Amino acid sequence: MLDELFLEAERSGMLLAPSDRATRMALSRRMRRGDVVRPFRNMYAPASMWDALPWQERTSRIIHTYAALYPSCVFCSYTAAFILGLQVPKYRVTGGLHILSGKGVAGHGVVHHAIPHCPVEYRGQLAVTSRERTAYDCMARAGFRRGLAVADSLLRLTGRDRGDVLDCLERSYAGFRGISRVRQSMAHADARSENGGESYARAVMIEYGVQLPDLQVEIPRPDDPHRPFRLDYYWELANGKKIGGELDGLDKTEDESMRGGRSRAEVLFEERTRGSLITAMGIQVVRFTFKMAQQTYPLLERLDLYGIPRRGR
Repeated sequence: MLDELFLEAERSGMLLAPSDRATRMALSRRMRRGDVVRPFRNMYAPASMWDALPWQERTSRIIHTYAALYPSCVFCSYTAAFILGLQVPKYRVTGGLHILSGKGVAGHGVVHHAIPHCPVEYRGQLAVTSRERTAYDCMARAGFRRGLAVADSLLRLTGRDRGDVLDCLERSYAGFRGISRVRQSMAHADARSENGGESYARAVMIEYGVQLPDLQVEIPRPDDPHRPFRLDYYWELANGKKIGGELDGLDKTEDESMRGGRSRAEVLFEERTRGSLITAMGIQVVRFTFKMAQQTYPLLERLDLYGIPRRGR
């Protein structure tokens, strides 16, 4: 019986949320055997299935199950940001569900936010605070580095001009708590940034006065002009030197879904070939990781090594 219930829940993109005591007891016995997990209060999944899911799919199933259990709930803050596609840190998304409520309290993996007169929209069956309100709430709570990632993704998703979005936020939320943080993030927002890691690294550069790069610049490749290379960052210095910047991550080699059927060795070989061809075109490539950006000075030292100008040097 449980296997049928699990299959039905999986078809709906949800977790099994039992409504009777007998099913809960049967699930508890399976949990003690280790073949069932409970990732959220009153939500169950086969352990093998749950372990194989990426964190984004796990989060999605928890959200959809919660919405089915509480149809009147409205998601807000980091949960709404995840649903809407705004760039917020994984730990904020997986740390609990954020919902609108009459008062701001937290418990059992749910954080309640009291936000009066809040505009609401729908993504499928999910009710969420509006994209602008959600972005505002996340930027208002975040520091500049995380806030810039939200601002960049807001422009990328809406296709709107930075000044237009900032004017809209100013009109709607002038005098609200955190408006100065929102202004700072929006003042530097750029829709060309493709992910939160790239935005975070650029925020470090802005904070420390590094000459700002152009973003997502296409470089015609000598062996195939119809398939240009694209660089995360690109500098042309006053002395004529050209430098490309690449934010490296393990996803390219470790995540099978991003390898497109290629082996790790094939991906690494292609990356080395790409780097050598870019260098052959007279462009030096500086590579750094998100961890280096988080630690700040390793990133700055790497950029200094390549001669990229920085305030105070």
